[in-house]
Amino acid sequence: MQTSFLENQKPLLLIDESLADYMLAQVLRLVDCNAVAVREQFGEGAQDPILIRWLGLQRGVWITSDERAKWEHSHEIKDAGIHILWVRRPKNLRFGKKAQLLLILWVIDPVLQEIVNARGPAQFRARYSGERPRWERL
Repeated sequence: MQTSFLENQKPLLLIDESLADYMLAQVLRLVDCNAVAVREQFGEGAQDPILIRWLGLQRGVWITSDERAKWEHSHEIKDAGIHILWVRRPKNLRFGKKAQLLLILWVIDPVLQEIVNARGPAQFRARYSGERPRWERL
């Protein structure tokens, strides 16, 4: 059986502490993703510029719900050329570990396919629309 290009090329996924990073990384590895939690790689409280520079060297994907980083670190993000999946927290729903996991599992395959096909750094937003997960390229 022939494997797809996506299966051969597994981008590194760095799960930010703004999410349930350790749990999400463990589950994503169980479904054959190349994922690591910020706390596993850098310890607790790692600064965003360090993560961004490291991801730039790894050609990785930052999965975060820290929307402040979009403005605070826009220059570093652009210079590093990283891919980002911005996870938007729902305003009217509890966003615990289960909700985070369901959202990420729902969107990760199509987002990774877009990243593999992208000609440069790509950014995406994942969110709940009602109770259904959605994603879009920004």
